[in-house]
Amino acid sequence: MRFWVFQTLNGLTTGALLFFLASGLTVIFGLMRILNLAHGSLFFLGGEGWYTVNQRTGSFILAVIAGAVAAGILGCSSKRSHAPCSAARSIRCC
Repeated sequence: MRFWVFQTLNGLTTGALLFFLASGLTVIFGLMRILNLAHGSLFFLGGEGWYTVNQRTGSFILAVIAGAVAAGILGCSSKRSHAPCSAARSIRCC
């Protein structure tokens, strides 16, 4: 019984994660009419940052914060570096 409960929770968690990734891509494509595939790489970077900090410190909370900060910094720097290209194509940046 315990096995099936854990498998159900794992399935629901994975399904929710895929739903959030897919809905994020849908919103970006629907609003900007550009298919932006950078979200997957930012998600991977956040997970990699989380894993590294978690292995070195053993602190789950610190690892979550570090993963989010790493993904946020890369996302902001990526946005700023590509903003002139978007403006040149007359795409509105938010």
